[in-house]
Amino acid sequence: MTRRRDFGADCNHESMTRLYQPSLQCTICRRGPQFGWMYRCTVDREPLIIKAKQRGEDVAFDKIGRAFAEQMSLGKHGADLRTQKYALLREITAVELNTYTPDQLATILSQRDNVVESIAKDRRRSDHGVLCQAGHKYPDNQRPWMPDEKEECGYTVCQSCIGMVNDRSWVSLNGVLNGDILPTVATAYAFSYSRSRPYIDADMAKHLGCRPV
Repeated sequence: MTRRRDFGADCNHESMTRLYQPSLQCTICRRGPQFGWMYRCTVDREPLIIKAKQRGEDVAFDKIGRAFAEQMSLGKHGADLRTQKYALLREITAVELNTYTPDQLATILSQRDNVVESIAKDRRRSDHGVLCQAGHKYPDNQRPWMPDEKEECGYTVCQSCIGMVNDRSWVSLNGVLNGDILPTVATAYAFSYSRSRPYIDADMAKHLGCRPV
């Protein structure tokens, strides 16, 4: 069985999602889900889904997820895209691009090429406690944002203990439409246990909240 790292009540990671699974247990109160779901930290799960896909694993349970999985990333400015050689050209607009001289662009691109290798060299040479701890959880020197599966943050908490965390569990529809699709969104990770997405009739949905009270 894969060991999950338990961050307890001190997990301050910035991203979570509702995970619909009746067997979950709250990290704080140790009770099960009252409404069939709990909040689950996704900061490590995002890159691990990408890693699984790169190994050739099927990371989605339906055709929709498999289609979106071809476009998923860690975000428009995510670490996985920023390490690509010409990522800068996708990050800035044409107007912004014209403010750089060719020499300036060449310098920035060269710096991007060197940064991953520099990080890897520092991690290999250093015996500093913080870097050693980071190297334990993130062992891939060429992809230092990629965690070890056994060190994934398993922080899971019920609504009673944490309240509403909408600021950490939201999805940008504009981002999805623009191709900025996180792995947990692309693969419907929230429903991975039931392997079924909830659907609602479109005509019914467009009238929600419109009925006079």
